[in-house]
Amino acid sequence: MECENRLHGGARSLSADALQKLRRQVVAEVEAGLSMSCVAQNHGISRKSVGNWVREYRSNGEQAFVVRKKGRRAGSRMALLPSQQGWVVQTISAGPPERAGLPYLLWTRRAVAELIRDRFGTSLGPATIDQYLVRWGLTTKSLPPIDPGELPEPSAGVQRLAVAWVCTQPMADSGPVHALLAVTGRGLLFFELSTRPFDRSQLTDFRRRLRMQLGRAVDLFIRAWPPEVAELREALSDPGKPRTV
Repeated sequence: MECENRLHGGARSLSADALQKLRRQVVAEVEAGLSMSCVAQNHGISRKSVGNWVREYRSNGEQAFVVRKKGRRAGSRMALLPSQQGWVVQTISAGPPERAGLPYLLWTRRAVAELIRDRFGTSLGPATIDQYLVRWGLTTKSLPPIDPGELPEPSAGVQRLAVAWVCTQPMADSGPVHALLAVTGRGLLFFELSTRPFDRSQLTDFRRRLRMQLGRAVDLFIRAWPPEVAELREALSDPGKPRTV
């Protein structure tokens, strides 16, 4: 099929209804066999927009055509659809980043951003990633970073982190998820998720991964922990008992 060179005025100036119709038409043309570049040229929009709309349609069906209007209730203008957020949480819960093809040992803000970009073609900044983490219950005020002046100086080459094991429900229609969080004094966050409670081997592995990803020994201070598994706190100790502050 050939390009028809019928330029559209651009998507940004369109009303919500017109934009929804444009998205449907663009996706239909790509699905009918036109190249994304040709469709983008026909409608006077970027090839990236065409790719994003087609990718959303193939992942989420009719939901991809819903245009978020101004003035909707809080949370309805998030960059990711609920189904996309659910996929992200499910993927993180399935295991470490390496299982998703990412070059990290533990999940971080950067790893989550790369996961979203690779899957949905959407680039999100650190502030937006933080909004999602808060929304999913993966950051908590009960886990403040370790203040460098709060405790005696550690040995040279040792990274100090606050640690918490919390249970959260990231999505309203999903079950609870266990989260293991570690935060440095500068606010750098590392975490793992699991649909089941962590066992001793997972906790030991978490500490090992922290040490490897940071490239130094780690000193962990537990600030939140389920009382029913208090005996597992020692799995994070290296050596001796983990400290609580």
